[in-house]
Amino acid sequence: MFLERFRKTHIPPAEFCAWTVNPERCTGCGLCVQTCPGNLLELADKSPRVKTTYRVGDLEFKVGCVGCYNCFSVCPEDAIRITGRYRVPRGLYKTLTEPPFFPNPFREKEPRPFVELEKDLTEMERIIYKRRSNRLYNQKKQVPPELVHRVLEAGRFAPSAGNTIPYKYIVIQDRALIDEMTGEIVPILRRFNKIYLGRRLWNKILVWIMAQVAPEGMDQRIHAGIYTVANLPGREIFHHAPTVILIAGDKRGASDYRVDCAITAQNMMLTAHALGLASCFIGYSTALNFSRKMKKKLNIRWPYKIVTSIILGYPKIPSDKAVARDMPPIEWHPKNKIDE
Repeated sequence: MFLERFRKTHIPPAEFCAWTVNPERCTGCGLCVQTCPGNLLELADKSPRVKTTYRVGDLEFKVGCVGCYNCFSVCPEDAIRITGRYRVPRGLYKTLTEPPFFPNPFREKEPRPFVELEKDLTEMERIIYKRRSNRLYNQKKQVPPELVHRVLEAGRFAPSAGNTIPYKYIVIQDRALIDEMTGEIVPILRRFNKIYLGRRLWNKILVWIMAQVAPEGMDQRIHAGIYTVANLPGREIFHHAPTVILIAGDKRGASDYRVDCAITAQNMMLTAHALGLASCFIGYSTALNFSRKMKKKLNIRWPYKIVTSIILGYPKIPSDKAVARDMPPIEWHPKNKIDE
């Protein structure tokens, strides 16, 4: 495994999901194309299909479905099927998870469809399994302040190391300000993306070095998403959502303040779902840390720095649906028979 850390860091070879659409059900609405975070779908003769190659300037890349299930969750006709999984067979980004399957909390040998399983779950389990990241919003309907407050309150009661509450929330419902933030973020992301997508020797060497220092930022799926939101017409960093909540972490927090920021964000998103709102993590907002102008305008100063953000709004179309997810490695000590 030690040597694997240094191999195939730049655009590693990958296997992709098998993506199909039922032509008898599909109406050609295009919602799946609009929501795909990596711009991997396209309409051809009013029927969606997965691109096999991805062009960025003069460069062409082999691409395919990575199995995020965004398209599956927004399809109003249940016309999309995804099988297999995205998998990197070797190198630094070698996949360590097991093949995906739908929720099976009772470890049944023949898992029931979720519609049958749902009645045996708690309300919290239903929310967790059905909540999806939403990228299609009703842009004309703002989230009322009283609902935003309920979301923030749920975040306030999240656990944090030493009960330090090492974060603050910055709620933005001003479209002009959201657009201004986007204008600052996009050039930063484009520069970062350009380094990754280049095919020259210096690009590969620099990506290799950056991948050893911060592997979380050099995954090819991340850069497909960056290219989509930072370059393509109609796409936008905050997905045209009416409300953005920046989560700024207090660097003095006990233990890892970034973990606490993630926990409070998850509390907020689950609560938003329970209130009928849509939400999505927007990690690209960390680029604001490199903009003096926006930090001053948003009053982000030491000890705070942007750790993440979430967007809120009313969904353009309902996307509550249980999906398949990879199984992470699970080890029991002592070995548990239920996991055999």
